[in-house]
Amino acid sequence: MSDVLTKKKRDRELLNGLWVRMKKGTYKGDISQIVNGDYIRRRVTVKLIPRVDFQALVNMFDDIEIPQ
Repeated sequence: MSDVLTKKKRDRELLNGLWVRMKKGTYKGDISQIVNGDYIRRRVTVKLIPRVDFQALVNMFDDIEIPQ
């Protein structure tokens, strides 16, 4: 019987300046931009957008009184 439902793996081009989402590690789910791609080693250098932890900011300024 022949394969009816086969999916071919497509090679994605990772171009400089392309926005990607991190899938593994500490930055999982964060958005980053490709800065440099090494296609022979299959590695890229990315620039990450820093996270802003709003809860930590609220906790840091929680005890400070603001004069009005």
